[in-house]
Amino acid sequence: MAKKNRKAEAPERKQSAFPTVVVIYLWILLILGGGALWVLRDFLQAYELSRPSYCVADYEAALGETVPASALRALDSVDARIMSDEEKSAWVQALLRDASLSKDSSQSWEEHQVYFIQSADGQKLGSVVFEPVDTAEFRMPVWGVREESFDFSAYYRSAGITVPAGWQVRLGELPLGPESVAEDQIPFALLAECYLHYENLPTMVRYETPPFVGDLPLRVFDGQGREVPAEQLTEEAFLDDCPDEMRQQVNDFVPEFLHLYVLFSADIKDSARYYYNLLTALVQPGSQLAERLKLAFEGFGYSATRSAELEAITVNRITDLGAGLYAADISYTTQVKGHEGVVPVDDHILLVLRTVNGQLLADALYYQ
Repeated sequence: MAKKNRKAEAPERKQSAFPTVVVIYLWILLILGGGALWVLRDFLQAYELSRPSYCVADYEAALGETVPASALRALDSVDARIMSDEEKSAWVQALLRDASLSKDSSQSWEEHQVYFIQSADGQKLGSVVFEPVDTAEFRMPVWGVREESFDFSAYYRSAGITVPAGWQVRLGELPLGPESVAEDQIPFALLAECYLHYENLPTMVRYETPPFVGDLPLRVFDGQGREVPAEQLTEEAFLDDCPDEMRQQVNDFVPEFLHLYVLFSADIKDSARYYYNLLTALVQPGSQLAERLKLAFEGFGYSATRSAELEAITVNRITDLGAGLYAADISYTTQVKGHEGVVPVDDHILLVLRTVNGQLLADALYYQ
């Protein structure tokens, strides 16, 4: 019995430590692996930042969000009175919102990348230079913008218009002053003959606008400050500026004068002398027209005209020439009967009239 009890009291066998060691090694491996992955992540991030394409993409995305200061400076030549800083900024932002970058391979090398900035329609807006500007972890280069420039001159507009002297032109709300006058003392082509015989006649002025971008209208105002519609900005319309009261006097004078002038010119049955005396009562003594009528009368001979009758008269426009002178542009048709029967004759004249003691007298007549 004693032997059996001693056997039962023998010590238990020791447990193995291998599983614990394995766990410790696994944790060590996990920690080392995690650290390696962390380092690898940092390395990959540094590597990504070291690529110029990352910087290029970031710059391209930023173009649609913020307006570079250099882009606004590129619009300094646009007068602030035409376009405010806020309007310039909005215009540039709208243009750059859809802009893209295109590499200029001919000007680029490993550490110097040049890109064109292009609008959505392919127009070159400027250029930007990317270069390494710093060093990050793992001695990786950090790329950034070294230089950028913008040029919006392809979008610059200018406009010009010729108007009578004394009229005002505005670009939008900006009145154009003497600095915008490209040429003055421009004669009216329709008064070409008058310039040879009269002084101080109306002339025109040509305005050229400063450069601007966007859509700005040219607005024209006459001497009374009334805005003139675009369809009336023609030389013919400019010259039709006779005051209403005088216009009525001219319209009353023209038929009477033409009736006598046609009959005088026809010299029907040697009647020129009779009509000459009536006609000269409507002509300024000593004027160009008085001299021409005298010479014509002295040169009359046989006339084959049997009758001459005014059929239609149109006063196309009446121009105030200043100093009491007016020019009436007139078209008229005469039915002339001769050896070959009745023939319509169309004539176009410029009749210069002078006010004398409140009455109109013909001063000159030019065939157009």
